[in-house]
Amino acid sequence: MLTTWKTYLIGDIHTDYISTDGKIMGTIKSLNYMDETDADYKMIVGDMNMVSHMSEVYNILKAKSNYITISRSGEFNISDNSWQGYGTKEQVNVDFAFVEKIKKDKYEYKIIKQDKMMDEGSDHRPVVITIN
Repeated sequence: MLTTWKTYLIGDIHTDYISTDGKIMGTIKSLNYMDETDADYKMIVGDMNMVSHMSEVYNILKAKSNYITISRSGEFNISDNSWQGYGTKEQVNVDFAFVEKIKKDKYEYKIIKQDKMMDEGSDHRPVVITIN
């Protein structure tokens, strides 16, 4: 039996939360590194301090057109975007990932959330990305 080995390059990122340019340029720098590294699957996920459908991401994807974001599961529910808030009524978007555009159909994205909002351990819900 022939086994085919796959290599995975998975980056975890936490971008600058003060500077818009810092978010954009820091992410582009990380994606440039990904492009220079040989791997079958490449992904950056984490606390990017930006929203997957807003201007920072638009500018990143404009500069790095070989990537796309994944940020919703097939069973998306608007309450998935919320975090526990510890008493606030604030709606906050969750972490998302940049993946190679040509392989986007290989990824499944899911948010893990507690049954009770106050049982959440962080202001970020864990995300699980499965590569098929």
